[in-house]
Amino acid sequence: MSGKSRQAWGRNCKGALAAEEPEPRGLGLLGLMGWLGFLVILLVGVVAAANWARQSGRQKLTRQCLNALGEALVAYRQAEGEFPPTVSSSAELVKYLKSVPPAQQRLEEMAEHVFDTTSRGPEILDGWGRPLRYVFDGGAGQRPELKSQGPDPDDPADDIYAEGLQAVFIGDSAKEAVQ
Repeated sequence: MSGKSRQAWGRNCKGALAAEEPEPRGLGLLGLMGWLGFLVILLVGVVAAANWARQSGRQKLTRQCLNALGEALVAYRQAEGEFPPTVSSSAELVKYLKSVPPAQQRLEEMAEHVFDTTSRGPEILDGWGRPLRYVFDGGAGQRPELKSQGPDPDDPADDIYAEGLQAVFIGDSAKEAVQ
């Protein structure tokens, strides 16, 4: 066999062997799109879980703050015989509560990060950084209302209320029924 024939025959054999064993290929377009879709879904899930945890933490902080403030209001009522009147800001409410030692003690137990020092005094903030609202006009049978506007200040359906204040009136109703 001549040298040229041997080279041609070698190329044909290599080609024949290569045809039997396919070369490794990449993912291809469909495989790549599948992986990208999986990563997008995973990323959306992580972002949603982080947002849920953040909102849950804000709600928990707000509920704790409202409950502590509700306990301070109950302590004020026990000492003074009635709740403070409606105030225009939570800073005014703090002034009322600080005038009664048991209520002041409850305020001191609250975490410092819920207070925002303003020109009017320390405002009590909810988990979203907005001041809490307190309303009580002292009318017969009226209950005080202590609330946060919740995540959306324009949606009253997500407002969060202090729970401890309702127990005071349930107790009052039971006392009146006995008398």
